[in-house]
Amino acid sequence: MAKISSKDLSFINKRFAKSELSDEDVFGFNATIARSDKTTSYHTRLSKRTIEAFEKSIATTGVAMGILHAKSLPVGRVYDGKVSGNSIDAKFYALKDMSVTVSLPVGFGGASSTYNTNDIEKMIDAGTLFDVSVGFEASRESYGCNICKKPIMSMDCEHMPGRTYDGKKCFANIDDENATLHEVSICMAGALPGAEIHSYSTKGEWISKTLQNDTNMDYAVYSTNDIGKEDEGMTEDEKNEMARLSAEVERLTAVNVQLSAENDELKLSNEALQESNEKFASDYAGLQGTNQELEGVNLNLKSQVLGSEFYAKIGRHYNTSVEFEINRLGVALDGNDFNKELMSKQLSGLSIEDKEKIKDSLTKRLSLNVKTGVLDVNDVTVVETKKVDDSHLYKV
Repeated sequence: MAKISSKDLSFINKRFAKSELSDEDVFGFNATIARSDKTTSYHTRLSKRTIEAFEKSIATTGVAMGILHAKSLPVGRVYDGKVSGNSIDAKFYALKDMSVTVSLPVGFGGASSTYNTNDIEKMIDAGTLFDVSVGFEASRESYGCNICKKPIMSMDCEHMPGRTYDGKKCFANIDDENATLHEVSICMAGALPGAEIHSYSTKGEWISKTLQNDTNMDYAVYSTNDIGKEDEGMTEDEKNEMARLSAEVERLTAVNVQLSAENDELKLSNEALQESNEKFASDYAGLQGTNQELEGVNLNLKSQVLGSEFYAKIGRHYNTSVEFEINRLGVALDGNDFNKELMSKQLSGLSIEDKEKIKDSLTKRLSLNVKTGVLDVNDVTVVETKKVDDSHLYKV
């Protein structure tokens, strides 16, 4: 075990210790705590800006050192950290002969174990304990998909972290210059190496595993072989958060199903319209045989002329339909006071878009005059009604 230098010990005493510490009270070690060029077993990768933010956290407040991310008191502290290239190296000091009880997750026996820092020091010296894991907070919006570059926590991104698309493996790139490093824990080598690969059945499950509580605390294990697995034990709050996220994913999935159904309906409508157009075109093409004057005309020119006439006719039919609807709505609103001739003059020269706007305006006016309800026959008062004469509307 590397002995803490007198310079570093003096720094620790000035910055952290409330009473003077000697080299007999503490032991120290160095570790690479994070990298920006490696992918975690949760299929996430920290950007250079994120690990630079970790350096700021260490410089500003120092960072707690724990064991297995246990929610217990820290046994030491990260007192220095520097980014070099794609990694951040840190210096630790821990109290000697300090016992900490850790509740182990189900995967490790589901019981509680007590660790003494003297034993941890021996394990580090012997090379049997060398993994560290960071606990940090980053904005959810900072999780970007390495394939489509969209926020991977949103439904705009269709990719699943850990899966391969066109030969490229998807992962979440965490790029947050304001990320906060909360703690660094010593942990054992990852259990069941590689078991996390493609193990998430849905994107919601991946989100739940990756973001386990309201503070966005992410635990990412870093090992010398770049593969690690954080313990899978969850508190009741973490289970509730996972359930909430799963429910949210189910809701968004239902919305997506509804939108898909509406899209199918639009597709059917489009197919029906296309079939109608094809029938219209077929009927129109049948009339070509009766016109002998078209014989000998250049086939390419004839095709263009027919296409132009076809769409012009459709436009005329639609224009007439819109004008008829305007007149119908006018009669429905104003009765015999509606002046069809005056309206025809007003419509003359207007574009189909302007006519559509007039139609929409009349429709809205008519809808404001409609009241719905249930009438009791005993409450109905017989009043004189006046028939509206709309026969002039159908005169051609």
